[in-house]
Amino acid sequence: MRYKAWSSLGLCAALWAMPTYAATPTMSVLNYQDADPGSAAYPTRILVTPAYLRMDTGDDNGDFVLLNRSNGVLLNVIRSEQRAYRYQAKAAPLSKPQPWQVTQTVKQLAASTQQFTWSVNGKVCGQVTATNSLLPDTVTALQQYWQALAPSQTLTWLRTPVELRDECDLARYVLEIPRLFQFGLPIEDIASDGRTRRYESSREAPLQAELFTVPKAYQTVKLTN
Repeated sequence: MRYKAWSSLGLCAALWAMPTYAATPTMSVLNYQDADPGSAAYPTRILVTPAYLRMDTGDDNGDFVLLNRSNGVLLNVIRSEQRAYRYQAKAAPLSKPQPWQVTQTVKQLAASTQQFTWSVNGKVCGQVTATNSLLPDTVTALQQYWQALAPSQTLTWLRTPVELRDECDLARYVLEIPRLFQFGLPIEDIASDGRTRRYESSREAPLQAELFTVPKAYQTVKLTN
């Protein structure tokens, strides 16, 4: 049997004739179980695209927090009030408490999984188990979320009476945010005050663009601490 060879011109013509398909936009879906001290666990869902991060309880029609990753604008959307509360965007001046010594011990659990216990000035602040094998862009987006929330957390710290301040909170929410993500995506985070967050699942799903928009009729209100 004789085979007819493709000429270079014929091959180019064939390639041009082949249909092309645009990649279907997707979003990362990450599910955790969170718990506060003395209360039952509740679901937290995190949706991530290159442009946005949304955090909610898994209800498409419920309240949610929305971060615009390009400009750092963070909104808390309350359906019952038809309002989107905008978090403080500018950090208040803050001097790092003295002394300020952060230490940690690290344990290798698997090739891509590490567990570390961290402390501030000798007080244990928590234990985090993290993996570098899952959702690297979501890890970046989560740090962007906490950095966007940090100015409001800073104001809360400054307005808290000195005797009630917890340096672990200041570290976790303001000064040491990257530390919690240093080994990748947290799959378990146990805070010293008893709060926990445990990874359940993650997947890529077709983009639902409507989940990353605030209804036009909603009023935007600037939050003040």
